[in-house]
Amino acid sequence: MEGAGATPVTVSDARLDTLSGLELVGRYQLGARRAAGAFCVVYDAHDRELKRMVAVKVAAQEQAAVYREALNATAGLSYPAFLAVYDLIEQDERLFLVHEFVDGRPLSAYVSDGAPVRRGVALALQLAHAVAYAHQHDLAHGDLTPAAIVIDRGAVAHINNVQMPPDWDYFSATASSLALSDVTRSAEETLAALRDDARQRDVWSVAAALWLLITRVADAGEAMGAVERRAYGADVSAEIQTLLARALDITHPQRITTSEELALALEAQDEALTRAANPQRDTLPLAVGAYREARAEREARGVEVATGRHGRYDGQFPEAATYSGMTDPMALDTSATRPADDGLYAAAGQFAQHPQYPPRPYPSYDPRRAARGERMRPFDGAPDANPAWPMESVAGGTASHVMQPWAWALIGVVLFTAFFLIGFLVFPQFKFFVFP
Repeated sequence: MEGAGATPVTVSDARLDTLSGLELVGRYQLGARRAAGAFCVVYDAHDRELKRMVAVKVAAQEQAAVYREALNATAGLSYPAFLAVYDLIEQDERLFLVHEFVDGRPLSAYVSDGAPVRRGVALALQLAHAVAYAHQHDLAHGDLTPAAIVIDRGAVAHINNVQMPPDWDYFSATASSLALSDVTRSAEETLAALRDDARQRDVWSVAAALWLLITRVADAGEAMGAVERRAYGADVSAEIQTLLARALDITHPQRITTSEELALALEAQDEALTRAANPQRDTLPLAVGAYREARAEREARGVEVATGRHGRYDGQFPEAATYSGMTDPMALDTSATRPADDGLYAAAGQFAQHPQYPPRPYPSYDPRRAARGERMRPFDGAPDANPAWPMESVAGGTASHVMQPWAWALIGVVLFTAFFLIGFLVFPQFKFFVFP
């Protein structure tokens, strides 16, 4: 899927816009039109065979050669960030490309409103890793515009339109905006360098996407069509601004020229932003740090924090709200910068909302601590609001649920005696002992 929000059809065959309901090879049923671009129209579709949603790109016959060439070049890509292609069908003098369905929005939908700097850096880091993977396999995307990047509900980036002809209108407008904003020196020199090297175009595109996300239009009066002056927000550090200048300005003396170098620089910024947001996070498990951040954020908003095994839960974990469709993931900045904390905290948030389970995180059982008589506490170290909870009950300085050696000995004696008496009463003919 190329993103929500239909745009005017710009392909040459206007009939591609009226294919809802069409059935392909008795398997794929086209649904609503999702989006349109310069070469194709995208439809939601249903795969009757595998009972799943897919996305179908429809291209006119004259564009078939372009898509076939791109598919032949990218057939070996298996990185999760690149949308998977399922099928290629030619029907009614049109080309139908069936690929993975992603419920999300294109990155271009977020450019006007922007994103928190931590989220922007995390997304750029995902893109840098994906581009580095492609470059290691001697491939370049070539047209990594915001329209080719889809952000799903977990704030995970998915890349589309690999090896398609570049959208030079986008590159020209963005290069001019960078020059107008005093980030680069010359738009003409930038475009000349981008035309000559597809890999450098990918590196530049990742940095440009981050720049668009963490900047705002400075003066609407200076905007000239798609060219506009943009300025950094107050939360953007000088280090990030320097990083972007190194990646976007081709005349920079310390210019970033490879995707691996860009990924390493973004990783350093991602780590610095995470540490600055929560200094204790380096020494805590991922889910623990996320829980503390969410609790502090709820307390700051005046939301009641639930305690105790049967405590009442008010509020909602941010990632749980995202996965339930109630919140746009790009607006969240309370989790780890890696989207949805690799799914760990998102699952914890959904678990905590269940009416039969408490929101307080339960500690895991540690027999060594129990043997020492240590009471196990919740992750945040707060006193236990329900000491009657069996996992935390303590008797005589030792956890009651830990079997001691004398208890095992007593159980053994009782079992042996019971076995002997039962055998003697039931089978008296077996004389184990001879009494005088």
